[in-house]
Amino acid sequence: MRQLPRWTAPLRKYFAMLARSLNPDSYHAFSERSLGFALAYLLSVVALSALLLGVLFAPAIARLPLSLNGTLAQFEKMELDPRFSTKEPVELSLGSLQARIDTSAAFNVSAEHDETLLIDADRFALLRPRCTLLPVSCALMEPAERYATHNISEFTDALEQREEVIGVLWLAFLYALPLLYLSLVAILFFQYLAIALLASIAAGGVARLLRSTLPLGKTFRLAVYALTVPLAISILNIRLGVRMYMLQWLLFLVYLAVSVYLADDGKKGVGGDGEAFI
Repeated sequence: MRQLPRWTAPLRKYFAMLARSLNPDSYHAFSERSLGFALAYLLSVVALSALLLGVLFAPAIARLPLSLNGTLAQFEKMELDPRFSTKEPVELSLGSLQARIDTSAAFNVSAEHDETLLIDADRFALLRPRCTLLPVSCALMEPAERYATHNISEFTDALEQREEVIGVLWLAFLYALPLLYLSLVAILFFQYLAIALLASIAAGGVARLLRSTLPLGKTFRLAVYALTVPLAISILNIRLGVRMYMLQWLLFLVYLAVSVYLADDGKKGVGGDGEAFI
C-alpha cells in the first residue's frame, strides 16, 4: 500500500483529533495538554470553520456582480460627484488593497509602484488582480500594463457605466477578502473564547457543589474542546438559514457536562492521546 507523504502527517493528526473531539471520552486526554495548545486548537477550528463558510458561500459571492447589475438596472438615474482634493498624499490599507490618493500631482503609471490603487485628481489606476494573486504572471509586463487606468469622469453616471462601476467594486471586494476573512476569524475566536470562559466558570461552580476536585483551568480546556460541535452546527445555521441554536448549545452543554464528569478524578475516560498537531 502506498504511503502518504510525510508532510501530511500533521494534517492527519489534526483531522484525527477533530474526529476524536466528537467523543467526550477523549477530552480528558486532550485537557492534559497546555492552555496554549487548547487555544491553538480553538483558533484552528475557528479558522477552518470560516474557510468552509467561505467555500459554501463561494457560488453566492460569484453571483454578486450579476446581482448588483440587476439591482442597478432598476434605478432610473444615479449620478455621482467624485470630486475631492487632498492636502498631502493619503495612504490607505485595506487587506491586500494598498491605496495612494494624491490630487496635488498626477501619478505616473509607467513608473514602478507598490500600491494596488492609485488616485489623482482626474484618474485612478487599479492593479490587475492576477498581479497580486500571481505576481510572477506580471513580472515581464511593463508597469503601465499591470494597471487598468480609468478617468474619474467616466463614473459620474453610475447607470451608464454600471459595468465599469461594478467591475471596480468587485475588484476592491476581492482585494479586501483576506482582511474580511481575518476579521471573521478574530470575531469568532474571541466570541467562542468568551463562551468557553463563562461556561467553564459555571461548570466549575456546579462541580464544586458536587465536591469535584477538577481544576478550573482544566474545566476551561474541556469547554474549548466541547465547542467543536457547536462551531460545526453554526456553519449550517449561517449557510442553510436553519435555526438550530437550541440544539447547538444543548449539545455544547451535554459535551461539557459529560467531559467534566469523565475527567474528574476516579471517573476518567480513556480516549485519544491528544497528540500535538502543531
